[in-house]
Amino acid sequence: MVARINDFDKLYFEPAGHTVLFSYPDRPGVLGRIGAALAAAGVNIDDVRNPHDSGGKKSIAILKVNQAAPENLLRQIAEQIGAERAVGVEL
Repeated sequence: MVARINDFDKLYFEPAGHTVLFSYPDRPGVLGRIGAALAAAGVNIDDVRNPHDSGGKKSIAILKVNQAAPENLLRQIAEQIGAERAVGVEL
């Protein structure tokens, strides 16, 4: 169980299967854009955590998905949302 990443507390995320992570400046609508882009590519979201840092300026979105998300999709989403980091992992 992952409970904390840097300044992002109370994650309570079980790292198993396919996961994508985005770190970005916090603002409305970003999680919806991530979900829409994944859905358009046929990637289903099984679980999501979306905490803000203690200052409320940055967010991370950690999504457990049903399949690996292609690197080009992660790059495309990162560009659309102005992400500082976008990664996909399988555990």
